[in-house]
Amino acid sequence: MDSNLNFNVPSGFKLIENKSDFGNLIGPIYYKNLNNTEVFGFRSQEKHINLGGYVHGGMLSSFADIVMGQFANRNYDFLTVTINMSIDFISLAKKNEWITGSSKLIKKDKKFVFLEVAIESNKKTILYGTGVFKIIKLKYKTKEIT
Repeated sequence: MDSNLNFNVPSGFKLIENKSDFGNLIGPIYYKNLNNTEVFGFRSQEKHINLGGYVHGGMLSSFADIVMGQFANRNYDFLTVTINMSIDFISLAKKNEWITGSSKLIKKDKKFVFLEVAIESNKKTILYGTGVFKIIKLKYKTKEIT
């Protein structure tokens, strides 16, 4: 990670600490609560850029998946896995832009969660999507170390 990018994180955003190896690879990703909505963000880096000079659609799709996976009021006693995502790329983002995303819970039942996601950069929507996540009950719960 380019340490200079840390200085460009907008005020109030905190680093997501609980990450997978994949999250570490594409991150860092940050979050903050804004008007009772979790907003996630990342600073686009060289590793996110495609041959055309814009943020790769795969990165934006991965970010959208992460944003939806952190939906509001999520119960972390359950695992959720993506079973469907529909993505519309609306505009482009370049290197060093601050990109944000938030999701909206549409419906949740005992088996599935349905969400919408919007990804923005420079006050414009660059991606809109929907997702369906399957809820999986964990057979065991790991203990927190105190």
